[in-house]
Amino acid sequence: MHPTHYSWHAGENSLGKAIWPVPLALSPDELLSTWIVRLALANGCEPLVLTGFLWPGWRPWTIDLDRASDFSYLEPLSKYSGIRIGSLVAASLRAVARATTGTSKKPNTTGPWILSLGTRNRKRLGGLQYCSYCFNGDATPFYRLQWRLAWHTCCPNHQVILNDRCFWCRAAIEPHRLTTRNSNTAYCARCGDNHGDSLHLRAVSSAMAFQSLADAVVCSGVGRYGPVLMTACEWFIVVRYFLMLLRCTTRHPNSNLTKCLVSIHSQVGTLKSTMSGLPFELLPPFERAQMLCCVYGLVQAGPKELKAAMISWGLTSATMMQDWPSVPYPINELVNALPSRRRTRKRSGKCSQKPKPPQVVMRMWAKLCRKNYG
Repeated sequence: MHPTHYSWHAGENSLGKAIWPVPLALSPDELLSTWIVRLALANGCEPLVLTGFLWPGWRPWTIDLDRASDFSYLEPLSKYSGIRIGSLVAASLRAVARATTGTSKKPNTTGPWILSLGTRNRKRLGGLQYCSYCFNGDATPFYRLQWRLAWHTCCPNHQVILNDRCFWCRAAIEPHRLTTRNSNTAYCARCGDNHGDSLHLRAVSSAMAFQSLADAVVCSGVGRYGPVLMTACEWFIVVRYFLMLLRCTTRHPNSNLTKCLVSIHSQVGTLKSTMSGLPFELLPPFERAQMLCCVYGLVQAGPKELKAAMISWGLTSATMMQDWPSVPYPINELVNALPSRRRTRKRSGKCSQKPKPPQVVMRMWAKLCRKNYG
């Protein structure tokens, strides 16, 4: 399967309807929040000034503007920019959230399949990716909607892994904190260097193939696992289930579960446990790409091969369920047919004073660094 570029929206030109001195077209596939930043810089003010004028008393940069559930705030933006509200909504993440989770409402915690910004006041800890080659090819650099999607780890046009931090100072990407000293959104808000000068790793072919497959599922609203057709939401739940199993294999590399999945897709055996232990939507692009390569292999293998491998390695339903209350369809039919042996371990009443393993300490340190330094 060859990676293809999916168009998320067509963009729009204001066609002289804008009230502001410098009208700005919404580019095809452009992300709403970063278009607002471009609009501010084009009109000679900082993003904070422009949003203060549009929405007095509201602090939109302290939330995830692209995932806001109430779009009434788009009315003044549409009035002054000349861009229709429908086009602005299309540049948000509402449609993607509905397709992948069944609801467009923003969850209270990290939402599935959309990169988390990690907002603290106006500071962000991540959530936005970029391709420097795309920036260099743009007349005016702009951020794509697809760069907020967790299954997007590579640029299909330039065959490279996306960056999610400044290549020079390692700061998170925060275009909303740019000032009028910066001519466009391709500059780092912390060090001022140009993201267009960044270097990239070569893309992983299986990760790009999965990326293309997932885009097609969102586009059509229908996914397939083996011979079974399902809605896009159900398909993404199956993928989420495989991600859970893969993270279990990195914690227990010698388990029968690991050997079972390796027999289906050999690359599973090369996965390493993430240092931070963070949720999938908070991991850097390279780590997500490695996991999605394995997911692609498992999805392509289908339920028939999964069933044969589970039986061959003597897995139980408890092993395949882990902490999930229920396994997604159609995998639940395979799991329910397995024996349900569950070993109960006797817990000692004594409190262990043993030091934590190095891996646990490094995860705690990585989380602390992300929280305090971004």
